[in-house]
Amino acid sequence: KAPAPATPSAPPVTVEAGFVEVPTRDVSVKGQPVHIAATARLFYNLRPADQDPEDKPIFFLFNGFAAEVVRAFGTGPTTVIEGGTVVANPSSYTQFANLVYLEPRQAGYSYDVIAGRAPTAADCAPTIFNEYVDAADVLLGALAFLDAHPQLHGPVYWMGESYAGVRITWLL
Repeated sequence: KAPAPATPSAPPVTVEAGFVEVPTRDVSVKGQPVHIAATARLFYNLRPADQDPEDKPIFFLFNGFAAEVVRAFGTGPTTVIEGGTVVANPSSYTQFANLVYLEPRQAGYSYDVIAGRAPTAADCAPTIFNEYVDAADVLLGALAFLDAHPQLHGPVYWMGESYAGVRITWLL
């Protein structure tokens, strides 16, 4: 009998950075319908667990602005010491989890793409910001990340600093 054909395996989990997209959509902000005309390209930075990342928990980490700030100060495999030197972090969370630093819309490296016209100041007006819409963007970005990384199947945890604590409340 001939051996069964090999099944394709999932790609290995490695350090990576990239973008996930949150599509345009219609929402209600303060009771008024608003069309979010921009597709958000949310930046993420994946730092896989040191061992067996496929089965380890997945921590989504962010703050109110650039998530890379959180990575540099004690959670990831490197940290910044006094004087600005980057060094190995002996207390890295990658010892027990996969770390996904995810930046919200219009923060850090994240940006919007508006089809068919140039962006205007109104696209970032405070009248279209809403904490629920902001949390939905992050949740949709996290789901897009998980969809693109099916080899990661550990439980998901949310970890935030500063305004991200508020965002997590709305996200949940």
